[in-house]
Amino acid sequence: EKEKYKASPARKLNKRAVTFAEYVDEHWMPNSVKNGLHTPDTVQFYEHMAAPLKGHFGKAPLTAITKEEVIKYLNFMRNTEKQRNGKPLSASTVKHRYDVLRIIFNDAEGFDYITMEQNPFRHIKAKERPKHEQKPVVWMDEAQEKVFMAALDAAPENWRLLVKLMLKTGLRRGEVVGLQWQDVAFEKKQITIQRNVTPAIKGSGEKYHIGKPKSKKTRVVPITAEMAGQLKDWQTTQAARYDCI
Repeated sequence: EKEKYKASPARKLNKRAVTFAEYVDEHWMPNSVKNGLHTPDTVQFYEHMAAPLKGHFGKAPLTAITKEEVIKYLNFMRNTEKQRNGKPLSASTVKHRYDVLRIIFNDAEGFDYITMEQNPFRHIKAKERPKHEQKPVVWMDEAQEKVFMAALDAAPENWRLLVKLMLKTGLRRGEVVGLQWQDVAFEKKQITIQRNVTPAIKGSGEKYHIGKPKSKKTRVVPITAEMAGQLKDWQTTQAARYDCI
């Protein structure tokens, strides 16, 4: 089946031999990144990750970048390249760049700019891939927790409620910020998550971006009776303070 796929007439390339930088700027970015399906944060992340990749592979034709070239770049990031402060690149940075490079080549294969055999990531084994950096989780001890909760209790009511909602439900900050009263079912004691608020890209003219949750799906999250009561109290306070509902 694999050989049949590679030999299929439909897979014959009719695209010019573009360089890596040309593919990223003229094809991948407009067609697969800036296509309206990603949040500004995600677009900015891909742009940031693609910059050093273009600096390294930029002038090389996509078809000339082999598994060996990718492995050499991995070793360069691990052993030679430095951050601005002179320290080595973190394992997470190496992993992020590797993943974005893989996404670009898989995208190029999907659009027939390279064949499956020309995609170097088809030949990289699991043991050769960079591993995710496992950082130890640092929890607050009992004394730190008391200090934190005391500071939270002294915070303005809206901020206190926002943080408690994240702590008790595990919601992301942008999901809590994006909540509207119509999303809260007080009697059922549940919240519907259907939007996410993130900072806008600098220079876009927007202060923030309202999009779908990171999961891309609307979901319902249960809340406690205590939390439902606190939300109801804040709704009443907000309506009186700002003359709104």
